[in-house]
Amino acid sequence: MRAPGQRPGDARRNRRADRQPRAAGAVRVSSLAVGHGVISAERSAGERERGTFRPRRHGHRGRRAERGRDGSASGARAEHRDGGQGTVLRFVDSANLVEIEEALARGFPAGITTNPSILAKEEKGDFREHIKKITRLLEKSGYDIPLSVEVFSTRPDEMVVQAQDFLRHFGAYPNLNVKVPIGWGELAVIRELRRRDIRVNCTCCMSFNQAVMAARAGANSVSLFYGRIRDIGYDAASVVRQVRAVFREWRVPSEIILDVNEALQAGADIVTVPPTFFRQLVSHPKTDEAVTQFVTDFQRWLK
Repeated sequence: MRAPGQRPGDARRNRRADRQPRAAGAVRVSSLAVGHGVISAERSAGERERGTFRPRRHGHRGRRAERGRDGSASGARAEHRDGGQGTVLRFVDSANLVEIEEALARGFPAGITTNPSILAKEEKGDFREHIKKITRLLEKSGYDIPLSVEVFSTRPDEMVVQAQDFLRHFGAYPNLNVKVPIGWGELAVIRELRRRDIRVNCTCCMSFNQAVMAARAGANSVSLFYGRIRDIGYDAASVVRQVRAVFREWRVPSEIILDVNEALQAGADIVTVPPTFFRQLVSHPKTDEAVTQFVTDFQRWLK
């Protein structure tokens, strides 16, 4: 029964709203069709891009990463939940072969992200051969987790050519993602690459509008540079919540990637961090203290 003054359909809309509460500061979009996408974020200038997917090893079980209905790895979900807020997955943000191999040996990377600045830190040489070495490490370890490689041209037409070049040289890797920066001309690049069935990670997004437009253009993932948004004085967490609200409203299977320390509070799904950060995750002074005590006590007892 409708309440006095209530119009037909109001009760149904209210029930839907109750089932899907929006985060504080979220905007309501009533006439926007948003494409499939993954939302990711970077820390600040000088720090590396954050990003993720849960890896599924297929060595002895013969299983590869699960795919969503659109063929993307965003359909794969981690089996653990952090704080009840959502799945938090971790990408390794590096092009260093030793760092990547160490991460793979420990079983935690859910993806590998690179960009021109990250590659420029490695020894000079043919970058294509370097990326091939990364794909070999992934294949050797039994992973087909997302690997993102960014175009380095500033011209949209050349970006398409570079993306095709990436596919020719290391497209045999089953989960290759081409990173394209957000921009007016670049939106057409995203659509063209998706038309050719090339997976796209739209990067360098600094605003709500950029993220939504990138998803609307068809990007498989959208990278919000969380730290840089914060550096210019905006409420980065609010921007992420707004984007999350739009994706949720249109039932887009999206995932958010943020800075580790604020990931849960802002509703993150995925976190990309430098390999050194993982060492910090498993290190604690009290752990060292306990281990030292155990060894010391036992050695004293043996005497």
